[in-house]
Amino acid sequence: MSQLDKVQAWVSDHKLDVAYISNFESIKYLTGFGSDPIERVLALFVFPDHEPFLFAPALEVEAIKDTGWNHPVYGYLDHEKPFQLIAKYIRERNANPIHWGIENNNLTFDRYEVLRSEFPNAKFEQNLTPVFEKLRMIKTADEIEKLNAAGAEADYAFEVGFNAVAAGKTEADVAAELEYALKKRGVMEMSFDTLIQAGAHAAEPHGATGMNQIQIMN
Repeated sequence: MSQLDKVQAWVSDHKLDVAYISNFESIKYLTGFGSDPIERVLALFVFPDHEPFLFAPALEVEAIKDTGWNHPVYGYLDHEKPFQLIAKYIRERNANPIHWGIENNNLTFDRYEVLRSEFPNAKFEQNLTPVFEKLRMIKTADEIEKLNAAGAEADYAFEVGFNAVAAGKTEADVAAELEYALKKRGVMEMSFDTLIQAGAHAAEPHGATGMNQIQIMN
């Protein structure tokens, strides 16, 4: 059973008509498609007895399909009103959804208000946030395998980074060597910016990689 299947089972067990998943990290976790929509709308809707669907900016539709997503995906253009379209697609599955689940820690108030205007009888009574937190705490065999692989890449990164340190090189030089070595192994992006800090700069708690030269102290 996939993580998405588990969410659908939870929706059914809790007698919800629809679950609205708005956090792009939750969507990536459940679907494999990762994108921060910024001000645009990216949403996953899960039903107890219908296929889930993704709703996204039109330019993202093909990228979603490329991930292997085999359920409906709908796109919208910037001049369109996304929540009117969302309401239409939901009503094709449930004409009057009353019981909703939402991510309380992510859904903005203005989007909540738009939803209420589209579904005035709706009751947003289930918070999905702790559901996803619990789901992500218990790792699947595939997730454990990925964690082990990520740990091995992290060990390699430390090895490359330590070996790259030499007098006269800048912090940026070491960072560039480290990232290039990882990219050659297929690691195409970092979880956050690579931080190389040397000398007095090394003690800064919120520093950034710069052009400071490394000095070897006796």
